[in-house]
This record gives sequence, structure tokens and C-alpha cells, in this order.
Amino acid sequence: MTIIISSSFTAIYKFIVPLIPILLALVLNSVIEENSRGMIVFFLIITVIQYIQLGKIKKVSYDEKYLFVSNFIKKYRYNLEDITSVYRTFFDSYIISIKTDDEIVKVKFSPSFSDRILKIGGNRKTINEFKEKIRMAVANSG
Repeated sequence: MTIIISSSFTAIYKFIVPLIPILLALVLNSVIEENSRGMIVFFLIITVIQYIQLGKIKKVSYDEKYLFVSNFIKKYRYNLEDITSVYRTFFDSYIISIKTDDEIVKVKFSPSFSDRILKIGGNRKTINEFKEKIRMAVANSG
């Protein structure tokens, strides 16, 4: 059974949310009498910052043996025992570090709504279950 640990809104976060400041700038620019290039530049900078942050997030799931990662174009599969760490970032997303043959792959994802909003600062059940599954996979492999 595959368990999804990333948000069901991952595609929206990745592709739609970064465009909101540009759309807002265009609407405001059409309403304001004067043509304000400064406002458009400001919102463009905000869009770039959001895209840098949100453009890296992936859809993440796992089963008994593997971690599945998708960027909505390509899908990747990693062994659970190859995961070296899972940690939370400042903006409440998570990064999974995976050791491959020639590099360390870092996968960023946004957790599910229940783990993100309903458990602020508290016990994040889905993430903790995932960490436990990794611990068991590492113990069984060695």
C-alpha cells in the first residue's frame, strides 16, 4: 500500500501560487490610473522568490520498500534504506536526503494539510510514521 506524505495541493503550490503576484500586479495596474512599472517589478520579484521556494517541491509517497518522488514530469524510486535524513525547514516544508551511488539527492516536499496546519508545533503523525518506516528499513537491511 502506497502512503502519500506530501500535500494533495502540491501541484497548485508548485505551478499556480507563484503566479498569483503577477496576476495581482496586472489587475492592480489596470485599475490604477498611472502606469506603475515599479509595482510590476516588485510583484515580479515576489513571483521569482516564490517560484524559487515552491518550484522545488515534489510529490512524495512510500510503500514497504521504496520512496516514490515525482516532479509531475518524471518519477523516481529510491530504497527506503538509502534515506539518510528527514528534516523540517523554516517554512514548514520537509527535506529528505537520499544517498545514491554517486551523490546525495535532496527532495523537498510540503506535508499534507493535517500534518501542516492541524499539528502546528505538535506531533506530525504521517511524518513520524514515515521516519519509523525508514528506521525499520535501515535496521532490516543491515
